[in-house]
Amino acid sequence: MRVEPMGPVLAAIANLFGAGLLGGGGWLAVSFAHGALSDAETTVDAVVFGAVALFGALVAYVGLGTLLHNRERRRSTRRLATQGVDGAAEVIAIGPEEITPDGLSTQHALRLRVTSPGFEPFEASSTEPDIHFPGLVVGSRLAVVVHPPSREFTLHRADPVC
Repeated sequence: MRVEPMGPVLAAIANLFGAGLLGGGGWLAVSFAHGALSDAETTVDAVVFGAVALFGALVAYVGLGTLLHNRERRRSTRRLATQGVDGAAEVIAIGPEEITPDGLSTQHALRLRVTSPGFEPFEASSTEPDIHFPGLVVGSRLAVVVHPPSREFTLHRADPVC
C-alpha cells in the first residue's frame, strides 16, 4: 500500500480541523436533539430540529473519521522513517490518462514492482498525477522507501529515475 507522507505540521493542522468538526458537530447534534425533544412547540419544529441534529451527528462522524485517518497516516509515515528500507519500483504498466478530481491536471494508474534487498519483490498499484512524475514509461524506475512486513511504501518525487 502506498503511503503519502504526513509531517508533524500538516498532522497538527489536519487534527485541529478534525477536532473542530467532531466538537462542532457533536455540540450541534446534542443541542438540537435536546431542542427537538423538549423545546419544539410543533411537530414541524421537532422535525427541523431533528434534521439539524442528524446533520450535526454526520459532521461529528466525519470529524472522527478525519482524526482516525490522520492518526494512521502519521503512524505509517513514522514507521517508514524509522524502519523503512530503500528500494526501487519499476513501472510495469501504465493505465489510461484520466483527469484528476480537481479537473486541473491528468493522472495515470501505475502498476509497480517494488524490489529491494532483504524482502521478496511485490506488485502494487498507485494513481499518480502526471505532474509528480512527468515522462514515465513502462520500465521506468522510481526510488522508494519500503516497510517490508506491511508492504507499505512511499515514492520519492525529487528525481524519479534511479
